[in-house]
Amino acid sequence: QHAQLIIAGTGTGKTGIGAVYAHAMGQCIIVVPEGLEKQAADDINDFVGRGYDSPDYKVKILTNTGSTDGKYAAYSTEAELQDCLDSNKFLVVSHSQLRSIASQVRGKNLFIDEAHEITSTAEDVAIINRLKEDNKMVGVTATPSSMTYDALGQPATVISLPFAQQRLGAVREVITSDETVGEKTNTNNNEAVATRAVELSVKQDWK
Repeated sequence: QHAQLIIAGTGTGKTGIGAVYAHAMGQCIIVVPEGLEKQAADDINDFVGRGYDSPDYKVKILTNTGSTDGKYAAYSTEAELQDCLDSNKFLVVSHSQLRSIASQVRGKNLFIDEAHEITSTAEDVAIINRLKEDNKMVGVTATPSSMTYDALGQPATVISLPFAQQRLGAVREVITSDETVGEKTNTNNNEAVATRAVELSVKQDWK
């Protein structure tokens, strides 16, 4: 089983779950709906990186527009795309980008936000099934469809808002507190958050 589904309602901190997963796995492609790439990169970089102003920026946004901005991983050829996939530990891509680059994604960890949107057609389910052969993935959504279940299986975890407030509060603190961002990040907090990922079945023994 190389895929897991987490059902998480509105307000439960799905971005926080993504940050936990990325941190726990040590390498991750974060897949988000179109238009949310920069926001996701900002939020997750607060946890695994040092922020946009740092030359050591860790979370990159995949683009084929030829951007030379250090916040982006730019490509124009298949070879450059493969280099982007292999040389960036944390990479944000949109749903449509994942569809177009899926054939080159191998040996990666994927966190798929709003997973119902990328499992809405038979073609999408086929892409996810192909990706599962060579990658590990966690999909998160509040509104799974039957096709979401076809692609990602039955939910490993269902997170309600009260559960999130009780169990994921520390995740939000780590992500949003200036005192715990970047070089100032408390190691104990990191370990505690990574442990929560294990508790949520985000990082388990993959079969």
